[in-house]
Amino acid sequence: MAYQASKRIDEPEGQLSQRVRAYLRGRSFLPPTLDRALLGAATVYDPKAGRIRPAVVIPYLNKNLDIRAIKYRFADDAPDGLRYTSAKGSQAGFYYLPEFLGYFDQLLVVEGELTCCHWCKYYRRLTWLARAAKH
Repeated sequence: MAYQASKRIDEPEGQLSQRVRAYLRGRSFLPPTLDRALLGAATVYDPKAGRIRPAVVIPYLNKNLDIRAIKYRFADDAPDGLRYTSAKGSQAGFYYLPEFLGYFDQLLVVEGELTCCHWCKYYRRLTWLARAAKH
């Protein structure tokens, strides 16, 4: 799912991919960051709003680079809906970029997966770890 979603964000003509990329551009994300973090685009049901909404797909990986969780950050900021939700069966834990698995020289913990991805482009020498953002 995460790999397929990461490819969906690259669709040049897709309305979903355009909407999710616009949301991420609004948060100052650059295309290399999207690739590095394997971010994707999907439509996801929001139980609070009671409808399907566009979302950023954020894969959580384990040390074997297997997906252990998928979190969705809704990209339309609907006031009646959730900000985040997780795929069924997702395991709790910290988020980190794949290249940091198993190695920490210096570590900085931030709140939110997208915050982690965003700041990594500026401070590449630090190891970044994010705890889940508040829903």
